[in-house]
Amino acid sequence: MALRVRRDVWSSDDPWGDTLQWYERAVAKLKTLPLDDPRSWRYLAAMHGIDSATWQIHGYLKEGEKLPDLMETSWMQCQHTSWYFLPWHRGYLASFEAIIRETIVAEGGPSEWTLPYWNYNSSATDAKKLPVAFRSKFLSDGVTPNSLYVPQRYGVQSDGTIEFMEPRRISLESAFRQGEFTADLGGFGGPDTGFFWGAGNKAVGALEDTPHGIVHVLIGSAAVDEDPDLSQMGLMSHPRTAALDPIFWLHHANIDRLWDVWLNRDADNVNPTESRWVDGPPQHDRKFMFPTPSGSLKEVKVSQILSAEQLGYEYDDITDPLPDVKSIHSPKGAALGVEIMAEPSEFASNETGRIRLGGADSGEVRLRVDMQSAPDAAALESAALTESASVPRVYLTLDGIRASLGVPAFDVYVAAPAAAGGAVEHYVGTVSLFGVQDASDPEGLHGGGGLRQALEVTDAYYAVRGDDAAKDEVTVRFRKVGKKGSLANVSVGKVSLLKNP
Repeated sequence: MALRVRRDVWSSDDPWGDTLQWYERAVAKLKTLPLDDPRSWRYLAAMHGIDSATWQIHGYLKEGEKLPDLMETSWMQCQHTSWYFLPWHRGYLASFEAIIRETIVAEGGPSEWTLPYWNYNSSATDAKKLPVAFRSKFLSDGVTPNSLYVPQRYGVQSDGTIEFMEPRRISLESAFRQGEFTADLGGFGGPDTGFFWGAGNKAVGALEDTPHGIVHVLIGSAAVDEDPDLSQMGLMSHPRTAALDPIFWLHHANIDRLWDVWLNRDADNVNPTESRWVDGPPQHDRKFMFPTPSGSLKEVKVSQILSAEQLGYEYDDITDPLPDVKSIHSPKGAALGVEIMAEPSEFASNETGRIRLGGADSGEVRLRVDMQSAPDAAALESAALTESASVPRVYLTLDGIRASLGVPAFDVYVAAPAAAGGAVEHYVGTVSLFGVQDASDPEGLHGGGGLRQALEVTDAYYAVRGDDAAKDEVTVRFRKVGKKGSLANVSVGKVSLLKNP
């Protein structure tokens, strides 16, 4: 049987081609189904997350509408900050695609329909803009509502314009440098966990962070300036509302594709082989439950959703977009698909307790470097990470990130202390606050511990340490992304530099 092909949404010259026309019709149909129908738009979205009050404000729940008892079975399943992030979302997409296809066929559409993906990393004209079909409130007749449009997409300027103006914020480089699927600091696919609904004391996987989380919040963002509640955030900005936005599914189809790209670009890039992953989730955890087109629920293990081919589809393009960026492997880890290097060791941190990241728009913290344990002088002769990883890799970790909503993300820079006032500083990444509200809630699933973020800063660190500046300090700067919110509302328990090995 021939595989169905998922294609880039921007590959067609017609912004309202057949694929999107049928998608729009099917979404509209699913929105008419009752909440307790596993094929309905709302049921499928609640599998990723649900917040009753916010859903009601946005019209997805009627006042007094009774919720089915599904929170511990099929709803609130999404896997974040976990090595199940990629396989769970693959199964979720496949279930959604099958239901949409069945709906399309029932409406007289093509049986070979597949979910398109949005390749916002492409160099093609307009690829970094929200696809045209998702922008208009009405269809071409000017009367019929467009089911692909939602008003709660504010963008970083909070004016509804969705375009990724700074490609470095959604760069694939950090993810593609990862040679292990899972590692102490996240790896490509996320840290080793059981069934896990995000946050906690583990670092997010590189792909889940960028571009996944960044794209979520750059699309959603906030409607107001200060301390919005969840109802004033864009749907894509929070796990409990994200899957209500039809663009969610095209975004995650691209993330699913990038998993295949990572595996394809380097023979040593492999999936985990441990039974607790392949046969996961573990025996006593919740199970992955996905709806079928008939409306029944099916329990699924990772082994059943390991490849696109198993699920009957493939992508039109999994070529390597960054051939000059090499994946860095540990000496033996590549054969196992796991990180077995020495545990990263800390050699610099802030010397105070929990800190606010800054004022309204920016802030900084100085890290005191322990000269005894910092990477030695010989390593400093290299200002770049080499293919052989002959110098220690350096990571900046932000532990216990908490925030009220408002700032969707912040840019991070590394500089020498003497660089204050405009001298050389090095951009090292953008931190998404996707899911920070749940992570900051002391009564929530994770006790308010906040998010943990790890950014590889090897090149920047060696460049800074090579400057004619004080060698026992490194400055880390933060600048908010977007027009709304304040960095004064974002705090971090600890900022550290770690080396590995």
